[in-house]
Amino acid sequence: MIVENIRPLQLQIQQPLNRIDGQGSSFADLLKEAGKDLLVSQKQAHQEALDLASGQTDNLHGVMVTMQKAELNLQLAIQVRNKVVEAYNEIMRIQV
Repeated sequence: MIVENIRPLQLQIQQPLNRIDGQGSSFADLLKEAGKDLLVSQKQAHQEALDLASGQTDNLHGVMVTMQKAELNLQLAIQVRNKVVEAYNEIMRIQV
C-alpha cells in the first residue's frame, strides 16, 4: 500500500517544471505572457498620459491609477528577474 502511494508522487516529481499550473502552460509561456502584459500596461499608461497632456481627456484619477499599475507591474518584473538571476548564480556556485 505504501508503494502504491509513492508511485504517483514519483511521477509528479519526475515531470519537469514545464507544466506547473495544470493547464498545460509551461513556465516559459507564463513568462512570455507576463512580459506581454507588462508591455501592454506600459503602453496603455503612456497613451493615457499623452491623452491627458494633450487635453483629450480630463480623467486625472484614471490616468494616475493606470500609471501606478504600470509601475507596479514593472517593479514586479524587475524583482522576478532579480530572483531568477540570484537563483542562477546560486546554482552556478554549487560544486558537483
